[in-house]
Amino acid sequence: MKKLLYLLPLLLGIIACGAQPQPTQGVAEIVNATLTAIVQDYLQVIPSQPAITPAPIQVQPTAIRSEPASTDVPVSNGSMTYFWPSNLPAGFALNRENSRAGADGFVLTFMDSSQGIDLRLAGGAEADKYKYCINLENSPSEPVMVRGQEGCYPPSTGGGFGVEWKENGIHYSVGGMSVSREFALATAEQLETVDLTTFLTRLGP
Repeated sequence: MKKLLYLLPLLLGIIACGAQPQPTQGVAEIVNATLTAIVQDYLQVIPSQPAITPAPIQVQPTAIRSEPASTDVPVSNGSMTYFWPSNLPAGFALNRENSRAGADGFVLTFMDSSQGIDLRLAGGAEADKYKYCINLENSPSEPVMVRGQEGCYPPSTGGGFGVEWKENGIHYSVGGMSVSREFALATAEQLETVDLTTFLTRLGP
């Protein structure tokens, strides 16, 4: 009986040890497991999204309209043409003293002393000594076609008439004292073209 009493506390201690609860899982492990489960459930609910393939951007070319720039540069005067009358009425003679030619212009003077006609042909710088188709007060120039070009009858005081026109931008004129409009225009229409060498040869020494 004494032995039993001595062993009783030992038995109670063993029984108490056996009845202690098992240690629980760590808090970190429980949290990780819970988050994992939530993520798996969320992924199962969300439908799969179609893959997006980037498409190339097409840039349309833009047409650029070019406007011509304004300029104050004068139009080229072209090249000088030398004229000589091919058929003048009898009685006209070349006045060499008042006739000349150069690289920038020419002037020819023919006279009919019997009728007092002084016919003058000019081109280039020589013609430019007088304003082209000038319009005076109450006496404007009158348009007329000359050698297929737009020209004019310039104003006159009545002592003589003439015609003016341009070819390749060069100013030419035919007229003079006691010259009628009809004669000036007819002379301009029958002019022949010559080179400067031929022109100077016809002028003589």
